[in-house]
Amino acid sequence: MKEKEPVKSSKPHPFDAFWEFQKKKAERHEKGKDQQYSKPYWW
Repeated sequence: MKEKEPVKSSKPHPFDAFWEFQKKKAERHEKGKDQQYSKPYWW
C-alpha cells in the first residue's frame, strides 16, 4: 500500500476514514464477543 500523503485540503483523508472505520469495527467486534453474537462483527 502507498504511504499516506499529507492532506493539502481541509477534507478528511480517505485513509483516515478507513482507519476510523476499522477502529469502530474492532470495537464492535469486542462488544460482539462479550455478548456472544452469532453475527459476524462487521454487521
